[in-house]
Amino acid sequence: MKTNTKIGKIGWISIVSLILLSLFLGQSSVYADTTTSGGDLTGVQIREIWTIHQGVYPEGATDLEFKLRQKEDNIYVNGWNLTISGFTTSSSNRDGLHAVDVTAGGANIPFCTWVTVEGDFWLTNKNTKFMEAYWTRQGDPQPKKKAMPKHGWEFNDPRPDPKNPGQYLHLFCITNDDTTDYLNVTGLAFNATMDWYDDLTTISLPSPYPNFTLAPGESWCTNITTSGTLGGGHIYFTYSITGSGIISIELGDHPVSMPPPPPVGGIVELPGIEEPGATVPYSSGHNYGALAGIIAGATVGVTALISAAWYIRRRRTKATR
Repeated sequence: MKTNTKIGKIGWISIVSLILLSLFLGQSSVYADTTTSGGDLTGVQIREIWTIHQGVYPEGATDLEFKLRQKEDNIYVNGWNLTISGFTTSSSNRDGLHAVDVTAGGANIPFCTWVTVEGDFWLTNKNTKFMEAYWTRQGDPQPKKKAMPKHGWEFNDPRPDPKNPGQYLHLFCITNDDTTDYLNVTGLAFNATMDWYDDLTTISLPSPYPNFTLAPGESWCTNITTSGTLGGGHIYFTYSITGSGIISIELGDHPVSMPPPPPVGGIVELPGIEEPGATVPYSSGHNYGALAGIIAGATVGVTALISAAWYIRRRRTKATR
């Protein structure tokens, strides 16, 4: 009997251990990482980390769908590589030449839970990135619920600072691309450096800019100033999108390309942003109006000098007669 009792205890211990192990493995599978990639991993590499809050399905979300795109007609998405936490399956496919559609599933993401998406994207040229994301739940009559307002950011190539020789300006804009929701931005900060950080979460960022809100269609721009072009370096940045709480957190790496040579005949300056936080249209162009004014003024001046010289010469000719 004693032998049977001892074997029974070991049996119960084994059963409990198997139950705990199965529960652990089950939880691990829920919070496992899934990866998806595609295309050609060559060109300008953009690295980003999004932390997205599941705050729309109290009963849990089963899927996360998002689209990553850029708007310039002559810039294409070559390839992508994504790691998504909290899901067991994922898939991705190209949407034309400018966008990638991604779906993660096979899980039940609880309410008030964060999901992290680490993404590398390769573009044919400079960085312009827009994102839209949706939570979905299988069996829900509403097909999907917005995870964040549609929005994106843009970095322009470095250009000389007209007020400070030797310094360069990198124009950064963030745009609310949504048609209905306001975009509340907090904690925006930058770190311009030649250093490479393999882990974006270890980057030291200075004090953030003041918070701001963008109505649908509005943009916010500021200039990042560097000594020299920072060509071959990086501008690391972060910001959060808030609603009733923090909805998502972005952390990114903008690799700086070498600036193009100045045009023949001098440099045509782009319009600058005098103060950080100015709201400007989502566009930029050459200051041809100022250049035309300079040319017109110079023309008037030269004409006046020629006329004066002709008048003096005529008076002298009359005087000698």
